[in-house]
Amino acid sequence: MSHSIGIVHDYIIRLLHHVCPDKQVRDQLWDAIIVDELRKRYTRAMDHARFLLHTERDGTLSTYNHYLNAEVQQKRQARINESLRSKAATYCLSSKTKVDTIPTSSLANTAVNKANSELVQENIIDSLASYYEISQKCFVDAICRQVIGHFLLEGDESPLKVLCSGPVHSLDTEQLEMIAGEDVQTKEQRTMLEMDIKNLEDAMKVLRG
Repeated sequence: MSHSIGIVHDYIIRLLHHVCPDKQVRDQLWDAIIVDELRKRYTRAMDHARFLLHTERDGTLSTYNHYLNAEVQQKRQARINESLRSKAATYCLSSKTKVDTIPTSSLANTAVNKANSELVQENIIDSLASYYEISQKCFVDAICRQVIGHFLLEGDESPLKVLCSGPVHSLDTEQLEMIAGEDVQTKEQRTMLEMDIKNLEDAMKVLRG
């Protein structure tokens, strides 16, 4: 999340330099509007990521994903295959063909002679391992789609929407003057020049009269 926010933040800074080459206006716009709004939107994204993490870590383990049963069966089958592998014997059917065979007597003893506690442990391990494989994929998808996709990139309140026309149109006269207005030195020079112009115009009127 921090890496994603860093990429978005760098993009916004580059975009702002591109659309607003005037450093004074850009700095005023950044300080007056953009930086605080970006902080809020980054915080909102991080809060949602923490919410998703909280539900995974502290919530009740549950899933409605129909692949859970398939995952459990695959792990049980893998355990059976592993136990049979040690009992297999290799026979050569020809100089180039070899096959592994297992006596039927070995098959009969594979799924029996296990204590109840051993069966329970195997079921718990298979169920948890299957659940976490599915849960991890769902969690990554949720982070990518909800937090990064919606909160950082595409949503109405994403950081990328800070530079849209809405916030600019909502600025009042004082804010616009602060952002895009002239600095104090320039204003003083303009005032002095206007006074000089007025004095010259008055002098011209006197001379013509």
